Amino acid sequence: LKETPEIAKAYAATRGQSVAFVGITVKDSDANAVAFMTENKVPYPSLSESGQPLLALQGKAPSLPTTLILDTEHRIAARVNGAITSDTLTGIIDDVRARTS
Repeated sequence: LKETPEIAKAYAATRGQSVAFVGITVKDSDANAVAFMTENKVPYPSLSESGQPLLALQGKAPSLPTTLILDTEHRIAARVNGAITSDTLTGIIDDVRARTS
């Protein structure tokens, strides 16, 4: 996935702040997901849908990739459908944190 390095950069840029990252792997076996995470040195945790749709059926992630940014109340504060850059992601995080501080 081409956005994985960009998300990893945003993760590094926000390290030590009150920000958490969680990936969700879809359309892949657990073994392949773990291999991808290991091979690409993904620094944040990831969940695997393993055939159990977590978000797609609820309409929260209508296409892949989708990035959801939650506020401090765990509500969706922003959504980006499609690939995202680290600058865009950190900018959105900063905006959401400013609105909820």
